[in-house]
Amino acid sequence: MDTNFLGGMRLGLVCAERPLVDGLAAAPARGVPVTSASAIVVLAFATIVHLGLIGGMRADVMAVFLQALVLSSLLAAVPLAVLWYLDRRERETPWLFAAAFLWGGCIATTLALPVNTAFFLFVDAIVAQEPAVREMLGPDAAM
Repeated sequence: MDTNFLGGMRLGLVCAERPLVDGLAAAPARGVPVTSASAIVVLAFATIVHLGLIGGMRADVMAVFLQALVLSSLLAAVPLAVLWYLDRRERETPWLFAAAFLWGGCIATTLALPVNTAFFLFVDAIVAQEPAVREMLGPDAAM
């Protein structure tokens, strides 16, 4: 009996780079280096933007930022532990797990920044136009 056959399908390689998949030669992976390079460029840009924002903070704002960072990191431990538990059957490397988490944080921040800015400008315009709202909220209500 020939050991290269299993269930009527030939096992082996068509050439060194292209293994047989379901009896057909697998196509070589394309675009992986470009995708990786693009992701690195986007992450580098996001890092530069975030460091610029952090570096321009006043001392009191920096203190609030650091407190929020510590609290949010502690709160993020719960969903991270749940995800790590759910990934127990096909475990990813810790580096890939961290990269996915940080990538999600960059995307969330990038999307939240313009939305929050537009919302606060809208609320500021309403507070500036409505004297009753300004009186109810106090003199520091306008941004």
